[in-house]
Amino acid sequence: MTRIAGLLGSGLALALLAGCGSMSSLNPFADKSPKPPCPRLSVPADAASVIRFRPGPGEDLTDVLVDAKVADVKFSCEHDIDKETRDGELAFELTMLIEANRGPADTGRQASLEYFVTLLDKDRNVLQKKSFPVKVEFPGNFTRTTVTDMPVKMTVPLSSGQTGRDFLIYTGLQLSQTELDYNIRKRKMTSGR
Repeated sequence: MTRIAGLLGSGLALALLAGCGSMSSLNPFADKSPKPPCPRLSVPADAASVIRFRPGPGEDLTDVLVDAKVADVKFSCEHDIDKETRDGELAFELTMLIEANRGPADTGRQASLEYFVTLLDKDRNVLQKKSFPVKVEFPGNFTRTTVTDMPVKMTVPLSSGQTGRDFLIYTGLQLSQTELDYNIRKRKMTSGR
């Protein structure tokens, strides 16, 4: 009898451990539907980096003020959808990390950069575009730094049945036309086209 009680006790303990989970998994009324997808996030290659030269015609290494790139983008989204109308709102949060290298021509030990966040619909119509300034400082003898900007929060209304899959987000460094042209030339030279 003791052996049977021991086996039952072990079986009960295993059943209880196997049943461990969140309380919502035990709630028959909890929403068990999968989370809707977030928008696709893209950093265009020509906006992923910038080499800023001092004023003048020079594009030599000695003319570089700052060389910066998008190091990482942290991204998340939340849907708030009315179950009856299926209308709602999509809110997303994006945090930009920029790595910057101080160039030989820099004398001020700081650089002013800017990045953009653009929300497009599935037909690639621009719904929202915002730009955000970022100040980069090179303290002491540092010639390289990584800056994490404050999170950017944006929302977009959702019509019945829309999810994040119906949107696209572009983000990258905001470039002047000269800087963009330089990136395109550099890319073509390295790709052989």
